[in-house]
Amino acid sequence: MQIEPLLLFTCLAFVACQSNQQNDIVGSWTSVYVQESTGFDVTDRADFNSDGSYILTMYSSGDSVISELKGKYEIDKNSQTLTVTTNGKSFKHEIIEVDKDTLKIQTSQGIELIMKRIK
Repeated sequence: MQIEPLLLFTCLAFVACQSNQQNDIVGSWTSVYVQESTGFDVTDRADFNSDGSYILTMYSSGDSVISELKGKYEIDKNSQTLTVTTNGKSFKHEIIEVDKDTLKIQTSQGIELIMKRIK
């Protein structure tokens, strides 16, 4: 009879681990730290949509749009990577940490990026 509780605990632990891996990045995010050397006051907003599309908008002085990129994204939960594709080019980033409020990635250029959920 001790096997049943142990089996139940094992199943619950497996489901809990799987749900942690599936922390969703769907929503709006902004970088909390960006190395920026142009002298402009640049901020960003990344909107990850549930259909696998994303929009990255860069702002100067908080309101003037500098650029807007649209594309697709895909998360590989096994290798913990986020692949974004824009204009036929793909970039693979390592997901270091993700929870409901924080997304930390290492970009394909080796830069660590921390984002906070804004929506």
